[in-house]
Amino acid sequence: MTESRKRLLATDLASLISSRICHDLISPIGALNTAIEVLDDTRSEEMHEDALRLIKLAASQASAKLSYLRIALGTNSSSKGVMDLEKLKDLTENMFNTDKHRFCWVSNELKLEKNIVRILLNILILATQSVPRGGQIAIEIEEKSNQINLVISATGIKSKLDKQTENALKGNMDSEELDGRVIQPFFTGMLIDDLNGQIEALETDENVIFDISLPIDS
Repeated sequence: MTESRKRLLATDLASLISSRICHDLISPIGALNTAIEVLDDTRSEEMHEDALRLIKLAASQASAKLSYLRIALGTNSSSKGVMDLEKLKDLTENMFNTDKHRFCWVSNELKLEKNIVRILLNILILATQSVPRGGQIAIEIEEKSNQINLVISATGIKSKLDKQTENALKGNMDSEELDGRVIQPFFTGMLIDDLNGQIEALETDENVIFDISLPIDS
């Protein structure tokens, strides 16, 4: 574990993670508030139907994000047990419910331990951010020898591996540099370290690849 990870106080980590969750939820919650204000305005009755549709959409988005982030950024107690691959796919599709990203799953595993799921969910956030204009996210899950390999490849127009994201994943940042934006990749690196795993993040001409190796006996 890097020195910056050792020096990061639990209270600071909790504060930064909370900031990140708030950032992800502010859009659907803000849309809910706007729609409710429209419903309260008796002068805009012709817009009430649109407001109700917005409420349903925003509530669905908020619920999907909470379900996803509860596992990805939640406490260690939530990492116990296993998760079906189909459940994992549903969480992902609901979280990134947009035409911008297409997900392709290649796996012989029907179930994954939740501590591995947490890492995968966090890496998928980074993968989608690597193709901001949209594209395909390929997820390969393979068990071989004494380890699980996760290879997530993001392919799209102007795909790019953010340098701060790469440094945060490796823990090559001072704790004073951390903020709500980079805490998520920093935290992901901590999760991988906890399982004695390794991650390599690299950028090619066509895509961004996250290659993670995790010992099975962890």
